Amino acid sequence: MKTSVTLVVLAMAWGVMASILFLSSGKSSLAAVEAACGSPAPDVRPAASVESVRTFIDHCGTAGIAAYRDLQLIDLLYPITMASLQALALMTLALNLRRRGRRIPLVTLAGLPFVAAAGDYTENVGAWALIVRGVNQTTWAEQMMVVGSAVKVVASCATWCALIVVLAGWVFDAWRRRRHTTTQ
Repeated sequence: MKTSVTLVVLAMAWGVMASILFLSSGKSSLAAVEAACGSPAPDVRPAASVESVRTFIDHCGTAGIAAYRDLQLIDLLYPITMASLQALALMTLALNLRRRGRRIPLVTLAGLPFVAAAGDYTENVGAWALIVRGVNQTTWAEQMMVVGSAVKVVASCATWCALIVVLAGWVFDAWRRRRHTTTQ
């Protein structure tokens, strides 16, 4: 499959999942979890603590835990879809720059989104343990969510910064080549 087709398919899949998670108030959405639990899910807090995770789960009740479970079901695919889209976009832009003689650390760029996804999945393992067993049965799960969240946030920020820098480099290189061509 051509890279552009793969990018479009990944972007569409990511767009559907992101719309459900972030824009919708229906099943599997962050809004449904917040409405049922009385506060945002730890997954979207930039710096969740063990105590905030415990408090969140304690205040959810049966309906809130069900809403959080529904959110976690879509979050089984969201991190890998996002990471694949970001990695492919980074690699495509970076390879174009490399063909023009620019030194770009391809392996590092491709790995960043997957580090973020690994953090997200670590967070999800903790969330599933809390959903299934409850906060009193899984003292390790809250800590796992906090660590996973920290990794996810840092790696996601690094990924978005890398995308912006590589895209800016690509745009600048295209502008410079066009300008060089028109002056000759």
